[in-house]
Amino acid sequence: MVTTQTQADLYYNAVRNTCERDLTFMELVRGGLTRQELAVNIERRPSLWGRYAGYFRTLPSSPLRDPASLLLGENDQHREIVDRMIDVIKDVGLEILQRHPTDVVVYDRQRLVQIAYPGAQLLWMVSNSASHLFLLGVHPDENKGAKEATTFGMDFICHIQVCKKVKFSPLTPDNAAVLCDRSVPEYTASYISGGAVEVHHHGQKIATMEITTSHGQAPVTIIPESTITTTERCAIQLWAEKYQTNYADSIFAKGEITWKT
Repeated sequence: MVTTQTQADLYYNAVRNTCERDLTFMELVRGGLTRQELAVNIERRPSLWGRYAGYFRTLPSSPLRDPASLLLGENDQHREIVDRMIDVIKDVGLEILQRHPTDVVVYDRQRLVQIAYPGAQLLWMVSNSASHLFLLGVHPDENKGAKEATTFGMDFICHIQVCKKVKFSPLTPDNAAVLCDRSVPEYTASYISGGAVEVHHHGQKIATMEITTSHGQAPVTIIPESTITTTERCAIQLWAEKYQTNYADSIFAKGEITWKT
């Protein structure tokens, strides 16, 4: 015998399913669900998981496993910046946390650990579907890429100053482009052989980079000077990435970046 459900039956079934789904989610939260796991789940099934994007601010982060992101290690300031980015996204009313949250809580987080050192000047651009971070004043190609990105129609652009207190300053695209022009890179490089480059900061040598190509890979070895500072180490990491891209003549260049001690 076939029974016909009434509208009331359908309503209460939907409520029951919603409650069961929410209870399951809270069990996952109590079991240690991390921001990164939630982000991956949202991108896999946004219709199911997207409703829980509001929990990013309260969920813990998983340990970083990317070797490049472990150059300095994540600190409280890095975590503060990600939290404020999440707050800004909510305040502006963007939907990136419901669509592509890994851009922010996975990739931007990894990038911040690499480039958000004391004194760093960052340009952050975010829309409903993408988030980009640029480190200004270190490499001319990074400044150039950031300036070009100001024309992409991003919904929110912000200058992030990493000092004792992190400062977020919203910018118009025109003002952001001017900032890219004014943030003159303090680092230069000179080629010393086929695959070796010396990098200087204010005229002082701080590291040598050596690159090779093999089986489609372009690994870079960084040989730092004994006097290199923490800030300079972060800058060299960016220079190594740019050198890898330029040497291989492809933004998709692959290869490990290693530090020689």
